[in-house]
Amino acid sequence: MNPTPPQPATPTPEALHLRSVLIAALALLAVLWLHLISALLAGLGGFVLYRWARATARTGSGSLGSRLLTIASVSVLLLIVGAALFGGFELLLSGSADGLAKLLQLMADTLDQIRATAPDWMTS
Repeated sequence: MNPTPPQPATPTPEALHLRSVLIAALALLAVLWLHLISALLAGLGGFVLYRWARATARTGSGSLGSRLLTIASVSVLLLIVGAALFGGFELLLSGSADGLAKLLQLMADTLDQIRATAPDWMTS
């Protein structure tokens, strides 16, 4: 007669919670170490907008055409906002003759002025 093999112990909810917290902490540390914060925020923002558009499409008539129209209109709105932001940044950086070079020179001059007036212990 073969004895039945012992069944593996099922983890408790507390142990599962601890494991999930540790995995999330390791994932966040990896994001920080790999300099992926902007990608993480973009992905989370896209997910939130997708969920919002999906919930909005469900509250309508519920037809496929209504949902597609909602998602298409949200997508077009996001493209318009993105293009406006890109255009605004481009206008900001190229607004004068020198653009970014002039801005960087102004920052360098300001830092030099702060170093000249700050106490020695602060500049070191």
